[in-house]
Amino acid sequence: MIRSRSIFPPLFGCLFVVWNSVIAVTHSAQRPAINESYHAEKIDGLVLSRVFGQELSPAPIADEYTFARRTYLDMIGRIPTISELEKFINYEHPKKRDRLIDFLSSHPGRTSHQFNLWADLLRVQSRTQQAGLGEAYANWIKESISQNLPYDQFVSELVTAEGYPWENGAIGYSMRDAGMPLDNLANTIQVFLGTQIVCAQCHDHPFDDWTQHQYFETAAMTYGLHTRIRYRRQENFVELRKLVSESSLSDKDKERVRIAASRAFRPLSHGNSSTRRRLKLPHDYQYKDAAPNQVVEPYPLYGDIDEEITIDNRLELFAEWLTSSENPRFARTVANRTWKRLMGVGLYEPVDDYRPKTPISNPGLMQYLEDLLTTLDFDLRSFERILLKTDTYQRQSLPHTPSNYESYTFAGQQLKRLSAEQIWDSIIAIVTEDPEGIERPFDPDLIFNGQQALLNLTPYQLAHLSLEYANKGEAYRERAIEVTKASRKARERGDSDEVRRLQNELSKLNHERRFLMETLSLKYQNMPANAQMNATGTNMGNVMDGDSLGSVEEKGELLSEIRRLRRARASELPSPTNP
Repeated sequence: MIRSRSIFPPLFGCLFVVWNSVIAVTHSAQRPAINESYHAEKIDGLVLSRVFGQELSPAPIADEYTFARRTYLDMIGRIPTISELEKFINYEHPKKRDRLIDFLSSHPGRTSHQFNLWADLLRVQSRTQQAGLGEAYANWIKESISQNLPYDQFVSELVTAEGYPWENGAIGYSMRDAGMPLDNLANTIQVFLGTQIVCAQCHDHPFDDWTQHQYFETAAMTYGLHTRIRYRRQENFVELRKLVSESSLSDKDKERVRIAASRAFRPLSHGNSSTRRRLKLPHDYQYKDAAPNQVVEPYPLYGDIDEEITIDNRLELFAEWLTSSENPRFARTVANRTWKRLMGVGLYEPVDDYRPKTPISNPGLMQYLEDLLTTLDFDLRSFERILLKTDTYQRQSLPHTPSNYESYTFAGQQLKRLSAEQIWDSIIAIVTEDPEGIERPFDPDLIFNGQQALLNLTPYQLAHLSLEYANKGEAYRERAIEVTKASRKARERGDSDEVRRLQNELSKLNHERRFLMETLSLKYQNMPANAQMNATGTNMGNVMDGDSLGSVEEKGELLSEIRRLRRARASELPSPTNP
């Protein structure tokens, strides 16, 4: 998909005014207007009080070229083009830096850059064993960033997401650790609360205060979210098995239909479902506060929850506890992550291993940033914009890295290496006219049409589908074996043309086998809903003629288009990307 866009139109100043108006209107509809300059000055004051208290001098303000390059890289993940840089340098306005920040805050490149940051933290992969799941997950994150979803809501929707990927792409977060709920909890606490508790999964934490029992209590709050959907309980699948049992098919064909139906329905297990299952302590639990295999009652890692925790509300209460403004680590973690990304070093390090004794280089500043973020209702875009407008951010870089974070005094920017994505995107900005012009295609109705069709088929339609799926599947396998043997013989006698022809046939067979279930599910959507199976079940000609291959071929073209991406930004490339 190609979009035509001029990043900085000639009326540069006018456009800045428009963006400021849009931003002001958007924010005024959500909360009282925030005086960004006031908060930026307060942050500068907290930084300078420590600098002067250490009898140091702050670094001078960086020149406009340095500022432009730094701001483009930090806000939209790439260097400015020559045209963009010239327009900024030649733009005459006393608040030109603030205007540039406001403009880039709503630039489409920000979504791309922020996605790269979160894709790393959330371990996003567009290529997964569950077809289309990674694409839906990545798209959900991009949409959330583009819409400026409040951070607390963003996190809450991730940890509570249920359903299928075409219904809710956020399920990709827990599906990333499918079948590993204890590991998923450890990742959740580390990413969103900046605390590493994974050691407590097997024993009391050796370097922190967390016990193994606390770990399992917290895990019990999320344990009901199951990264599988029991497709065998789908109404049409249950009715199908009953229909097959009562049909006149031979016992052999009945079994073939049952096996084929299970294989056809298997993709419908790839989703999240809420269950009432309860977590037990491990069989080798060794501490005196509980017994091995004992059921664990859900409770948060620290703090209290006023409402009674039940088997039905535990996940929702966990999300509320996790994202609460009263949770001392939630706002602190993302505030410190953002500060480190923009300033080069966190107010405490490492950013994802906070402990009660962790030294904070400027406690007053840390507390102010936490309070500011909650005042902004976890609007990360506004929070970022305020930090960028500080003199602290706009100072020259220092040539050294701090050796002691507890006594570190922030006198200026820390030098930062470009990420792989920033390097790639900067190259794209050099070699393409419109760096943001190529978007990764995503069409959930096309990607998941086969699974959605299965859910809507009647038992009669499913019976015909399953039997044809079994027949064609066997025929494909047999032919693939024949072609492979023939190809081997052709290679032995040096017939390269025959080898090429047979390899093309094998490739086509594999493609048809891959999309066989989807092809048939779409085909039988148009079949009479109550069509009976005949005695042998092998003759489909009297029921349906021809295949509905259109959407399957379109899906193949869509996947090919994704694989062909070459001059797109890093956020639009497959992950893992093509070699």
